Amino acid sequence: MSKAVAMECAPDGIRFNTVHPGIIWTNMNMHSAQSTNRDAVHWGDYVQIGRMGDGYDVAGAALYLASDEARYVTGAEIYVDGGLTLALPFTSGAND
Repeated sequence: MSKAVAMECAPDGIRFNTVHPGIIWTNMNMHSAQSTNRDAVHWGDYVQIGRMGDGYDVAGAALYLASDEARYVTGAEIYVDGGLTLALPFTSGAND
């Protein structure tokens, strides 16, 4: 969908890009880990980089896309997930 919107908006000089965050450390998932007796630190074990992301990781991607450095970028999908989506096909069911 993002590519279709980018194609439609590009002639008007509007860039359209998306950011796809992965496992991001927030107060909400800290609470979830506590309520289910799961250790949130181990969620980073599912990520290729070996840690959960934080708000600065996502903000960096968004800042880039909003900057003049990305003035020629449209229709991009940036996955800010530490490699999680790359690993999913290979690790499916490995931890079941």
